[in-house]
Amino acid sequence: MPYKESYRGWIKAVTKGKCVADIYSEEKGFQECGRTADHIHHPVAEGFLLEQGEDPEHFAPGVPLCKHHHVGLQVNGNEEYSSDFTFHPDAGEAYAHYRAWKEQKIGMLHTTGFCDLPSPFEDMEKDHHKKAQKGERYWAGTEEIDQHLIEKMREKIQKYSLEYPDNPEPKRKEHPYTNRSKKRHWYDNLF
Repeated sequence: MPYKESYRGWIKAVTKGKCVADIYSEEKGFQECGRTADHIHHPVAEGFLLEQGEDPEHFAPGVPLCKHHHVGLQVNGNEEYSSDFTFHPDAGEAYAHYRAWKEQKIGMLHTTGFCDLPSPFEDMEKDHHKKAQKGERYWAGTEEIDQHLIEKMREKIQKYSLEYPDNPEPKRKEHPYTNRSKKRHWYDNLF
């Protein structure tokens, strides 16, 4: 479940609608991507947090990313936009296979009247769920990269809030699937 529309709009305003993924070139060194931010990334995957009993709406700020850095849709052979530099390369794979799956599904529906072939996105979601249940990462990167993105966005939010005090962060409700009974400590549910 994505962040709510009001929060997505606000967090994009914080970054002026630009992708904040770090890229590197020999001539310019490290810099932010700067492409239009199409997606808002959960720095620690939403399903993983839900499985741990955490609320992904409040765990960390969203990270505006272009579709290339979020799901790995490559741009004209440019290495910085390949699936090697994306947080969800499996989603890029699902996008790539979706059209063929849809054509196959339509063909099966016309010939047999039914189709129980799961979509590439359903397969991806099942894989994510299995890994989350085991406590395994199913998104690319490391905990250090996640923490870097969280700190980077917190700094940007702080600067934005000082510069635009009349546009505060929207209030967010707890995620509807947050399961507080999965907390790690016996005393977490006492209060």
